[in-house]
Amino acid sequence: AAYAASVHPEDLARVAREVEGHAAAGARAFDQEYRIVRPDGEVRWLYDHTIVARDERGAVTHYEGYVFDVTALERERRTRTNAERKLL
Repeated sequence: AAYAASVHPEDLARVAREVEGHAAAGARAFDQEYRIVRPDGEVRWLYDHTIVARDERGAVTHYEGYVFDVTALERERRTRTNAERKLL
């Protein structure tokens, strides 16, 4: 819940839906990309690899994983996409 508070408001519903969907489907792990809003208001793009931890009955107990800041990569993607649109 505390981490979810940092997820960008425009991405929050999608991120929650994807987490719930992967967990319900029995996924062991999944990847997502989304934005967060830092306490200073700066928006950053993250790549999140989540591992689903389950108890002996298969119920989700918690999530673990790692997160990479991919803001520079996302800016590069957007610049390239905009340049491709102009060429077309």
